[in-house]
Amino acid sequence: EWFSATDLLPVQLEPLQSLCHVNLLRLLQCGQSDGRTAYAISEAPLGLDLASIVRTAQVKLPAWWAVAVVAEAARGLLALQQFWVARGPARGHGAVDGSCVFVSASGRVQVLAFAPLVKVALGDDPIAPEVRWSTRLATTAADVYSLCALLLSLPVARPLPDELLRLCRRGLSPYAEKRPT
Repeated sequence: EWFSATDLLPVQLEPLQSLCHVNLLRLLQCGQSDGRTAYAISEAPLGLDLASIVRTAQVKLPAWWAVAVVAEAARGLLALQQFWVARGPARGHGAVDGSCVFVSASGRVQVLAFAPLVKVALGDDPIAPEVRWSTRLATTAADVYSLCALLLSLPVARPLPDELLRLCRRGLSPYAEKRPT
């Protein structure tokens, strides 16, 4: 992935090279190609990104499948958050959307462990409000917001259970401190 060096410095990515988890795509190499451009190379995903799956699906997705995919993505994000806590300041992914969650034919879910926030635009629903204002506020609460927004955006064949809908509504609170983590 190529991005502007001012959007995400390679020094921010380097610690992720030692992170390995079944639900995360490993970061293999990163650096600057020139003064304006940086790059990051990750292992190849085993499947398609969730955005492509939704876009090309001929039918609505089974609700159980959507919940299972988001739950597996949450496991990867939890591993990422625990990794950052062990290294110092806690932070989250901050830019989780359908383009960085991959699902294989066997059902394995992987999340791209890094995402330049340059992708964040005002119309992107899965991005927490505080992350739009400052990349320093990419926390666990921001990831909860993104996961809830992602789950609710998936076209499911049957409605999600009421308890899960209530939890997702809490997770979409505009106030990070009110979200369940």
